[in-house]
Amino acid sequence: MKKRFQGILDFHKGRKQMMIKSKTNETILASILLRNNGQALNVEGKKINIFISSVTNNNEILYSSSVIKVINAGKGLIQFELPGFTFNSGEYLAEIEVLDIANQNFLSCDGIHFEVTSTLNDKQAKYLISQRKIETLFDLDRYVAEASARLLELEKRMEVSEGVK
Repeated sequence: MKKRFQGILDFHKGRKQMMIKSKTNETILASILLRNNGQALNVEGKKINIFISSVTNNNEILYSSSVIKVINAGKGLIQFELPGFTFNSGEYLAEIEVLDIANQNFLSCDGIHFEVTSTLNDKQAKYLISQRKIETLFDLDRYVAEASARLLELEKRMEVSEGVK
């Protein structure tokens, strides 16, 4: 299953401009307009890379690729696809890098924030529900046993106190 995202990434603004929320094993297809200070970034003849790092694991780079499709170079429209098996649940940052090799210049922006949550298939969900029902029954049995023991103790105390009178 593919989840589609669209957004604008301005290299001048910096961090967390786009929020992408998905589930594990869900393929992400993102179309992004690249801007620099509000103006369209012409990516004609430039190389575009993406680096994705884990927020929780000390910014360890988990995914790196230069397979970014340029849809419209003059308007800075790009598209990338991240396969569903790429991420475990957690938070990630993506950095887009535009390399102008001819002019020995580059731009970089870590403006994409990912939140990936885990998902359960039907079999796993049914298993967890049945496990919870069993745990609840065990809790109920333990509660009834404790209540019966307290009742017996109170009955003995009453007999003793009645025998004293």
